[in-house]
Amino acid sequence: MANIFPYESILGTVMMAVSLLRWPLRRVRQPFQHHPLLLDHDPRNAACIEHRIAQRPSHTPVPSRGAMTGRDHYYNKAKQEGYRSRAAYKLKQLDELENVLDRGDTVVDLGAAPGGWLEVAAEAVGPDGQVIGVDLQRIRELEDYDNVETIRGDMTEPRTRERVIDAAGGTVDAVVSDMAPNMSGEYSLDQARSLHLARQAFETALELLDTGGDFVVKVFEGPDVDEFRAEVETEFQYVRATNPKASRDESSEVYFIGKGRLTAPIRPGDELEVEIEDVGGEGDGIASVEGYRLFVPGTETGETVEVRVDDVKPNFGFAQRLDQE
Repeated sequence: MANIFPYESILGTVMMAVSLLRWPLRRVRQPFQHHPLLLDHDPRNAACIEHRIAQRPSHTPVPSRGAMTGRDHYYNKAKQEGYRSRAAYKLKQLDELENVLDRGDTVVDLGAAPGGWLEVAAEAVGPDGQVIGVDLQRIRELEDYDNVETIRGDMTEPRTRERVIDAAGGTVDAVVSDMAPNMSGEYSLDQARSLHLARQAFETALELLDTGGDFVVKVFEGPDVDEFRAEVETEFQYVRATNPKASRDESSEVYFIGKGRLTAPIRPGDELEVEIEDVGGEGDGIASVEGYRLFVPGTETGETVEVRVDDVKPNFGFAQRLDQE
């Protein structure tokens, strides 16, 4: 018996060591669980960091998380200036580029947690404006801003959209979205999910935006993004693609800015018959298509002509008569 116990003791110790070694491996294999609309606002988001590290070339040294945040200019700037996230500077730069936010505007921020974009929008629209933030995650109250309202919900659900419309009191002037998916580490999957969220934001914008309103959306570069941009271009006066300086160098994100929501009943290239109802100050004939003004050069009041639409603005458009081409 004296010889058995030492053997069992040693064997037990070995088995315990093996078990302890295997335990963290089992933990690592568990999928990283986060909110389905986890945002790219927070540089401490481990899933986002892991995803970006995975996209680096294999020969590139990967800095530690502490080193990355320590050298991150916009992360430190946000801390110093009191913004909730470094992403606040992305919206600032997008607004400087295309004047998306104006005083007195009503703005909807999709995927608003933790609130960096809400803070920037609230400052831009001023006390006479309104900002509505929507996210599945809880957004900590913004005590310094009386013009911000937050809604916890999923914008893909009709009930949440109704709550936003009720809060806005009608149509809005801008819809902005910095939504990003929960990162899996597999870029093709993450990119497809990002595109799906961008399309959801686009559909929401079409439902909420007033004529002439603006739209900002983030998407990861990859398949079908050009097709998505073309879809956005059909609904806005023009679309600009950009990557703000506040985006990380290794990031694959791109932002589309849609300017001037078009609600006109016509589009460039349409051919139709119109009746000239008046002549404008520049001498162009003016037709009305479902209440939308269409200017047609070389026409007189009372004429009925076939025209091709050349250009469409939010509140008026231009066309050429076909019999003079």
